[in-house]
Amino acid sequence: MTTYDASVKMARLPQQNDLKKHKEHCSTDPDKLAMIARKVGHQVRIRRNDEEFEPSSRTGHLSRPQS
Repeated sequence: MTTYDASVKMARLPQQNDLKKHKEHCSTDPDKLAMIARKVGHQVRIRRNDEEFEPSSRTGHLSRPQS
């Protein structure tokens, strides 16, 4: 499985209201998604460490450049 390191943070900005309403959505860097053969709109699995996964998949909904 191809992976990359990322951080998970709560949506707080006004332009992220859709993320607040749909907790299964996330904001993500489209270039990072391309590294794992995914695009905005595809589901991804969040792995916290080698043993622990998020209970459900997330859908990359909003694209944003990596900062």
